[in-house]
Amino acid sequence: MMRLKESAKKCMACGVLVLMATALISCSHQSKPLLTINGREIFEKEYEAVMQQNVAQTVQHFQTVYGAQYTENFWESEYQKESPAEYLSQVTIQELTQYVVQENLLAEYDLLPFHTYDDFLKQWKLENARREEAVQAGKVIYGPVSYEEREYYQYLLTNGLEELKRIYVQKGVIQQDEEALRKFLQNHPEIVSQPIDTIRLNALSCPYVSDDGTLTMNSRERAYKAAEEARDLLQENLVSMERIPEFVQQAEYCDLTFNDETARTDSLLTPQVFQWAQSAEKNDISDILEDNGAYWIVRLSCREAAAQKPFEEIEDYVSVKYIEAEFNRVFQQALDRVQVHVDADALPVPQI
Repeated sequence: MMRLKESAKKCMACGVLVLMATALISCSHQSKPLLTINGREIFEKEYEAVMQQNVAQTVQHFQTVYGAQYTENFWESEYQKESPAEYLSQVTIQELTQYVVQENLLAEYDLLPFHTYDDFLKQWKLENARREEAVQAGKVIYGPVSYEEREYYQYLLTNGLEELKRIYVQKGVIQQDEEALRKFLQNHPEIVSQPIDTIRLNALSCPYVSDDGTLTMNSRERAYKAAEEARDLLQENLVSMERIPEFVQQAEYCDLTFNDETARTDSLLTPQVFQWAQSAEKNDISDILEDNGAYWIVRLSCREAAAQKPFEEIEDYVSVKYIEAEFNRVFQQALDRVQVHVDADALPVPQI
């Protein structure tokens, strides 16, 4: 069965997840907890509800990694010393740990809208009844007519965590100012999509698909041979790219321009040419590229650096990403302090 230290370590390594699990708070009438997380007792009903959500993931893992078959003895088997039952218990405790820590953080600021599982169920049923009554009365409602149990829990938890982030900023738990945002953007430039450079290309294409979409048996081979002829002429500096069509019958010359406005279309229509151009330097000539029913040889004639978006234009977006990252840091610190105690011998295993 699962060892406590390994399980706790896996739990501490997790990032922030808004759990899809149903809010399953310990029920007082259950006598013996299967585990405790930061002192919060987890009983069998709660554990099994979260466990069932991870069964499919566990089966898929062992089928993909080991080629296992989901047969009668699947949960009792071992695959290269890895046990499906132990794997399932680890991911289940991992989710439960995240769940408890998130609720603990919400409770610190009185943002947890229920105290027990029964409280949550009562709220959920009342909300669905309210929605059904509104629909029957012809009133407008937002969202689904009826929530599934775990869907409603996710709704409550997500709203609570968003409010918690706002409070963290307000109380200085998350320090946010322009200097912090600029530093964050400098360290994480990938969070903002900046405009791409304007790239101008001289291009030769040797099409093997006709205008009406016809592809004959030998057209691809003929087009590639034409591209090879064009490449040889260019490498030997015998003729300029613009004049290649005078010597290679199937070659066609054109100028291409890639820029921020056309980037999405360009990357779909001529992905190989587009990708080559992103890292090419002035006067670089490509090898033979295949794109959009043709073979291409292109030369980068000019690159104009795109103007970067001013900070003021992206500040709000950077702020959202910064707060999210800082909240994740606070959450991870809470995970690092988590205390998990497991009655490993009592953990249930699914039945086929």
